[in-house]
Amino acid sequence: MATAIADPLARKYQRVFKHLDADGNGYIEQSDFASFVDRLAKEYKLPKTDQKVHAITAAFDAIDTFAALDTDGDGGLSCQECVKGCRQYFNSNSLDEPGSWFFGRF
Repeated sequence: MATAIADPLARKYQRVFKHLDADGNGYIEQSDFASFVDRLAKEYKLPKTDQKVHAITAAFDAIDTFAALDTDGDGGLSCQECVKGCRQYFNSNSLDEPGSWFFGRF
């Protein structure tokens, strides 16, 4: 049985994780990122050639971004890694934290 997360921010990050985990296997892989971008484009009726779609795809396709967030190196982002990355992105002042790469190299 899954443990409930008491922290409201962690619950929000967990919901983000569930949206990104397209195949529902408990990990976010590169293919899940691609599926997420496809769903966004479809939702907003944007062609794949749209500049916004291209920018999001470029950020998600960055192998170094994915590798930085995959702190245990198993090839997928667990919910814990995703929550930790979100926290670091929004709360850390250090560019050395893996979470500072959460949305790619901007």
